[in-house]
Amino acid sequence: MKAYKLLLLVFLCSVVHINKTFAQQEYPDYVITIGGDSIRCEIIVPLFGSVKYQSASMTKAEKIKPDAIKEYYIADENILHRAVFKDSTSKPMFMTVIEKGKLSLYEMVYNNYSKYGNTTTTEWYIGKGSDYVKDFKSSGIYIGKSRKERKDYLGDLLKDNQAVYNKYIAEDKFSFKQIQNLVHLYNTGQPLSDGN
Repeated sequence: MKAYKLLLLVFLCSVVHINKTFAQQEYPDYVITIGGDSIRCEIIVPLFGSVKYQSASMTKAEKIKPDAIKEYYIADENILHRAVFKDSTSKPMFMTVIEKGKLSLYEMVYNNYSKYGNTTTTEWYIGKGSDYVKDFKSSGIYIGKSRKERKDYLGDLLKDNQAVYNKYIAEDKFSFKQIQNLVHLYNTGQPLSDGN
């Protein structure tokens, strides 16, 4: 009888371990809480409404809020979102991460609908060593600082890496692709590959 109970206990432990392993493999998405806990889960992005997550241990999905979750990753789309403070606002908001490192690039895409047609505007934000970001590049009309001021601002952020700064000054370009390449080079020491 004791052998039977021991075998039953070993079997149940194996099932729990296998189930836990499959649950981790089943959920390639994750959230990172403000407290730093990483949770494997399924990210649910509805057509309308809030983005939610649900882990194997949760009975129902919960909204992803920037005051509780600092980062979430959607594996199918290979997209990372991070809660940042835009232009010194007091409340964080999620932005798509374009480049992550000491110098990070973030993106917001705005869809504008009017009776004259629909337009999409892409805005890039940049942050260095913190979650506070500033806007500095837009595909639309940029109201605020001049192009020269924004280029100088990026140059100031790159100055502590002399090789990248020299490349920036020599090429004298301010396109989305060039900015991403420079930030990637700044963070990794490698140019951006064509596949990224």
